[in-house]
This record gives sequence, structure tokens and C-alpha cells, in this order.
Amino acid sequence: MPRNFDVTGFFDQEAFSDVTVKFGTRERKCHKMILCSTSQYFNDLCGPGKSFAESSQLVVELKDDDEEAVEAMLRWLYTFDYEKRAGVEKQGPTLNFHLNVYVVSDKYLLAALQEESINPLQSDLEATEEDELVAFIQEVCYGHQSFPQAVMDVVDKARDGRLDVLLEHSAFRDMMLRDPELCLSVVDKLQTKMNAKDGVMRDLVEKRYSKCVCKREELGDKLVPGTTYFCGKRNCSRPLAVKQCWVKRGAWV
Repeated sequence: MPRNFDVTGFFDQEAFSDVTVKFGTRERKCHKMILCSTSQYFNDLCGPGKSFAESSQLVVELKDDDEEAVEAMLRWLYTFDYEKRAGVEKQGPTLNFHLNVYVVSDKYLLAALQEESINPLQSDLEATEEDELVAFIQEVCYGHQSFPQAVMDVVDKARDGRLDVLLEHSAFRDMMLRDPELCLSVVDKLQTKMNAKDGVMRDLVEKRYSKCVCKREELGDKLVPGTTYFCGKRNCSRPLAVKQCWVKRGAWV
């Protein structure tokens, strides 16, 4: 919902606060107008005219959520910046943080925050080391908690993008041994990848070329890779090493 005034300074402030949100060991001073205008969940919970007890109470308690993620969500409602954590100069690994923020934004019906948190989660998954990626896959796919489909899709994409490396990882191989469905999925992905590669190779032809320091090039099928030729130009007697390359048909004549 568009706002015509700046509310960033009102987060966790007594001024005009009409509700306290408790979660875990923490509580934050909030404003029903901010909560209800952005989240349908909070509007149904404590909006005007609602029959829930929370609608007339000064305290709303959120249960079974990651505290850091709820803190980030509430801060985002006021500032639209969930990553700026007070008193923390530099964050360590953020995979679980982005994951938990997405989970609470899904639970409390904040579509904009879902979109904002899923993108850095995907970026971090693509950049993280294999050990951490495998551990994350184990947690999300085989842990006790169920996750939204968007999270599963991002994890699958990160996994499929590094199958060649993950297949050498012992923990990932053990995962495949325990999960036949995963094993079949990996086989299908590799087969699709090989078919795509074969299709590309069918459009390519082998070429052999040599090039010396005077930029003179020779191209031909009779050139033998690894053989050294000499440039016939008077001022250039440098040897030419023959190399192989693959080009699209008709691209290099």
C-alpha cells in the first residue's frame, strides 16, 4: 500500500504505538495501521471490526517462528529493508537468514518480502561452497520442517547447476543412495544436458588453424594439430603451432 509519509522512524517506538508484537524472547512496539495495511494476515488478525481477541488487545504474540526473521520482517514493514540489522556491521553466512525471512513472509502473507528475500537466497546458493550447499540441501529436503515450493525450486536449481561437482561429493552421493527419486532426477538432468550438448556439437565443424606474430593465418583441414609450421613472410620467421577449434557450420570459411 503506498504511503504518503515516512514511517521508518516509528519502528519499535512508543510514539503512537497501539500494539506490541511478542515473538520468542523479544517484543517490538508496532502500529496496527502499518501491520494491517501491508499484511492480509495481520489485517485478519487485528484489523478493525475483526472478531479475533487480538483485534482489541494491545499485545499480539507470534509463535513458532525464527526470532531474527520476525525481527527482519517487522523492520521491513517500516523501512522496506529487512537486511539492515542494528548493531551488526558485517554478516556471516546468510543462507538460513534469507530462508527464514522467506518462510515468515510466506506465513504472514507478505508477497513483496517473499520476492525480495528469495532472490538473495538464490544468489547465495549459487555462490556458496559445495559443502555448505550439500548441507543446505540436506536441511531443506530431508529435515523435519516443510518449506514453500518456491524454496524447493531455488534449491533444485542450485543443485542442478552444479551436478558435475556435486557428484564427486561423498555426502551428496550418500544422499542419492538413500533417495531413489533424487537419483532418478539427477540421471534425467544429466541425460538432458548430454542431449543438449550433442545437439550443439551437430551444428559444429572442426577447423584447424595456425597464426604467427605477424598475424598471418592459415586455415585448412590438412594442417596437423601439434605440428609446427613456419611463416613464409620475409620479416617473420616465427614458428606457427597448429591448433584445433570447433565453429558453427559456414561461420568460418
